[in-house]
Amino acid sequence: MRLNIVSSKALKLLQNITSLGKINKLLLPLNEKFKRDEPYEYFAIKDYYPHVYEETISLLIELSIMLRRESEQLEKYGKSINNKVKYSNIAKYISNTKDISFSDALSKIIHSDRIDLQMKDKSGNIGYGYEIDRNCEFTGFAMIKGKEKDGTEYQALVDVKKLCINAFMIGADNYYMM
Repeated sequence: MRLNIVSSKALKLLQNITSLGKINKLLLPLNEKFKRDEPYEYFAIKDYYPHVYEETISLLIELSIMLRRESEQLEKYGKSINNKVKYSNIAKYISNTKDISFSDALSKIIHSDRIDLQMKDKSGNIGYGYEIDRNCEFTGFAMIKGKEKDGTEYQALVDVKKLCINAFMIGADNYYMM
């Protein structure tokens, strides 16, 4: 049962990061098309961007917590979650481009001080968070910032799509083992 929740969270997270650009192409042009003549009458699409953005970050954290619990269960049996997934490395440190393993990335996401989703606007400019135009789409990456156990600060780029694919693999593997 718990693994179905993991898969559903991974699916929702994938939907969020892959659909924002398509939604924007459908809805944002309506604001220009249906402008009113009178200044007190106007048509405007409700700003859904902050909702989708915040929900996506929440899903990323929730999914990481659930996968970290699964990793701890596997460790009790002497197994590593990194051996059960397609992508054993899903993140890289920005400072030195060193890979971060799947299990370590889960911990870093959970304990990070800040998470910003990477966005790309119509012109192809890359930004994070609310830095760029609302007429944008998620790239599938998230930048996390935090502190290591020794107190040194780090920044890492996490491939959210790979994390979700790994979540599905763990769920499928355990489903067939029952």
